Amino acid sequence: KNAAVVAETGAVTARDVAVAASIIQYQTFAGLLAISETVDYKQFTVAERANAAYTLQPAGYVALAGDATLANGRIASLQIDKRGMNINSFGLVFDSAIDDAIGRLSGVCDIIIADSFTTSGNAYTSVSDVSIEFTDGGLLTLNALADAHVLSFTSSTGIKIRNPIVDGNRTAQTTISGGSAFNALSFESCVGVDIIGGAITGAAGSAIRGRNSGSMRVYGVTIDNSGYRQIYIAPATISGVDSDDVVIEGCNVSWAALTDSSISSQPAISVTNNGVSLFTNVSVKNNTIIQHLDNVIDSGSSMCIEGAGAARLAIDGNKCTNGALSISWFNCDGFAVNGNVIKTGGNIGIECANRNINGTVTANSINGIGTLDDGISVNGVLGVCDNIVISCNPIGGVVNGISMFGQSLGDRHTNITAVNNNIICVGSGKPIKCQWVDGLSISGGILDGNSLSSAIISLVECDKF
Repeated sequence: KNAAVVAETGAVTARDVAVAASIIQYQTFAGLLAISETVDYKQFTVAERANAAYTLQPAGYVALAGDATLANGRIASLQIDKRGMNINSFGLVFDSAIDDAIGRLSGVCDIIIADSFTTSGNAYTSVSDVSIEFTDGGLLTLNALADAHVLSFTSSTGIKIRNPIVDGNRTAQTTISGGSAFNALSFESCVGVDIIGGAITGAAGSAIRGRNSGSMRVYGVTIDNSGYRQIYIAPATISGVDSDDVVIEGCNVSWAALTDSSISSQPAISVTNNGVSLFTNVSVKNNTIIQHLDNVIDSGSSMCIEGAGAARLAIDGNKCTNGALSISWFNCDGFAVNGNVIKTGGNIGIECANRNINGTVTANSINGIGTLDDGISVNGVLGVCDNIVISCNPIGGVVNGISMFGQSLGDRHTNITAVNNNIICVGSGKPIKCQWVDGLSISGGILDGNSLSSAIISLVECDKF
C-alpha cells in the first residue's frame, strides 16, 4: 500500500524538497506526536531517540514499527540507516523497543545497543536475519524475579549477536541454578547462529544454550558464574533430532570467583545429547576454562569440557584448570582430542569414556599437581571402546598415567595403541594400567613409576598385546 501511495503522488519535486528542507528538532518523541504537520516530506529529528530522523509521508501511508503517528493522524516514517540503527530509535523501554526493532530491521541492518537497559526477557519465534550488536556502554540486565531467558529464539534462522554484554542477575531470580533455571541467550531449533565476543555473567541457567540448533558458532565470549552448564549445546534427547556443525572457540569460561556450592557438579562447556541422537562436526577449541574450585574433589560431572553423541568431535588446544574430570566424552565416532593443557588435582585429566570409537588423544599436557588419580582414562564401565590411539602426551603429577578398563572379562576394549607418551607418576601409581583390553600396543616414551614396589606396566586379563 505504501508503494501505491508513492506511485499515485509521483516523484518528489524540487519544490517538495525545498519545502521540507528545514528540519525541525524535538527533544522528546511525545513532542513530535503532539504536532499536526501537513507538509509532505517535512523532516524531523528526536533527541531522546538517539536523534532518530523522521519524514512526513503522504496521506495513505501505513505506519510501520518505529514510525510516529501525529496528532492529526498523519505518519512521520522513521528513516532507516542501513549501516545500523540504535535501538533507542524505537523507544527507551527495551522490551518494547527490541520487539519493534526486530520486526522492522530483520534482514535490513544491525540493531545497535549502546546504553544500559533492564529487561524482563524477550522471546521470538520464526524470525530470520536478526543482527544485534552491543557497542561501548551497551548492557542488558535481567530484572529481579523476571524468571525468563534474556533473549530467546525458536525456529529461527540467521541470528547474529556481536559483543553481547549481559548480566543474568542470577541471585535475584526464583531458581538460581540447575537445568530448570533460565538462560541468558537461548536458541531452540535454530539454524545459523553466531555469538561473537562480549561478556555474559551470572545467568541462572546457562549463559548460552543451543538445543536442536545447527550451524552454530560461539566465538571469543567471556562467561562466568552461571548457575548451570555455562555453554550448553546439544540435540534434544529424542531419536532422529540432530544438530550439526557446532563450533565453540576462543572463549574464556570461569567459575573461579563463585563460592556457591550449589553450582558444583556441572560441566563448564557441554556439547552432549546423552547419547540418544548423534550430531556431527562438533569443534571445541582454544578455550580457557576454570572450573568451580570445589570440583577438583567432586567425583560427579564437573568437567571443563563434556562431549557425547557426536560424529566427528574435535577438542583441541584448550586450557583447562580444576575439574574432577577435565575433559570427558562418550558415545562418539571419530574424535580428536589434541593439544590441550590440563592442570587439576581431581580424578581424571582426560576421560575417553564409554562407547567411543575411531579416535586420537595426542599431545595433551597433563599436570596432576600430585593428586590426580589418572592422567588419561579409557573407561568402559558402560560400554567398550575401539580403535583408539593415545600418543605423545606428557603426563606428570598423577597416580596412574594411562588407565584402560573394559566393561568386563567378556566385554573388552579393542585395538588401543599407546605410543611415545612421557609419564611421571607419584606414590605407588603405574604409568600404564590395563584390564580387559584386546589388541593392545604399547611402545616408546618414558615411563617413570616413581616406586620400586609397583609395576611400570600392569596388564590384567588382556589378550593380543
